[in-house]
Amino acid sequence: VFVIFVSVLTLGYYLRMDRYVFFGKIREKFGRIKESPGFMVVSLFILTLITALLGVILLPHLRVAFLNPAAKSLIKGVTEYISMVMGG
Repeated sequence: VFVIFVSVLTLGYYLRMDRYVFFGKIREKFGRIKESPGFMVVSLFILTLITALLGVILLPHLRVAFLNPAAKSLIKGVTEYISMVMGG
């Protein structure tokens, strides 16, 4: 019951913040804010492209080298921990 209450409370505050951020009026002190300059947008786009491409290229190697062993040890560790805590 407590978990449901906390979840509903969190959802309420999230929806309130969402409405305020996306549908609220802009304060006067933020009215003068402009969009980023073109060179900054282009440089961020280039960095995003490089990051995405490196992620796609390196993902199979990372999965084999790091992610699979980490997942196996986490799963094994969690089950061992649960059995230890439960006394089994």
